[in-house]
Amino acid sequence: MRALVALWNGAVWRTLGNRALPPESDLAALALFPGGAWAVGEKGMAEHGRVFFPLMVRVTGTTVRQVPVPRTDYGSALEDVAATSAAYAWAVGLTLRGPLILHWNGTAWTRVRLPATVARGVRSVDAVAATSRPNAWAVIRFRTGSLPRLMHCNGRRWGDVVTPDIGRRYGLGSVAATSANNVRAVGGGVILHWNGRKWTCALSPDNLDAVATSSADNACAVGLFRLWHLGRGAALERTHLEAGHDPPGPVNSLDGVAVIPQSGGAWAVGGTGHGTLMLHWNG
Repeated sequence: MRALVALWNGAVWRTLGNRALPPESDLAALALFPGGAWAVGEKGMAEHGRVFFPLMVRVTGTTVRQVPVPRTDYGSALEDVAATSAAYAWAVGLTLRGPLILHWNGTAWTRVRLPATVARGVRSVDAVAATSRPNAWAVIRFRTGSLPRLMHCNGRRWGDVVTPDIGRRYGLGSVAATSANNVRAVGGGVILHWNGRKWTCALSPDNLDAVATSSADNACAVGLFRLWHLGRGAALERTHLEAGHDPPGPVNSLDGVAVIPQSGGAWAVGGTGHGTLMLHWNG
């Protein structure tokens, strides 16, 4: 199965030159920057089991091309990417031996190692968000049964983040940020918000898989066929979309979401038992 890249021109979706992508490939995440976008995932061979390597794709205009990344062992993949400009980006994922973190300096992707105190027991980095050169956030997952937690990069190194104690265990799967004073993370029934001074937490009736934000007052999160709007702080304001009363297939899920800052709208993607699902919220 070949990965697919499509461009929305305001009226229709157009498939771009995807012959530049490997025949056996999959894209997991996309990050826009002025003048283009990064997409990340994996490429490999289905023969003799699943052998895969990180896939890095740069989209400029209507041109799609692969970009080389530092060599890793087979069994490596990229799960998420974040960019603040054409010269600054982060991409994260996993290898057979542990977490994979790549940094883009405008010329090349280089691998970044976690400090030993942070890397101990970490299996993968599942999600990343960046707002400026000295400010990035990521969700890390451990090899053991312990749940994921956040870490923060201050421009020099990555370090652990103390998240709130809500009296029970919870997991995180996605993080989004617009500034050092507006960070959101969601996961297994929780919504966290960082205002630059403290964390606030709200409980969600759904396990949330992805979050996107354009301001402290506007964010969207998706889960099991729902698109939720998040208000100021961690509050879960209302459901913008809920199709559970008339599901189009036996399996319904939304796995990714993007907020459009200018209009307040959003796109959400996922799947049903019948195939791909794409939803647009017009604000």
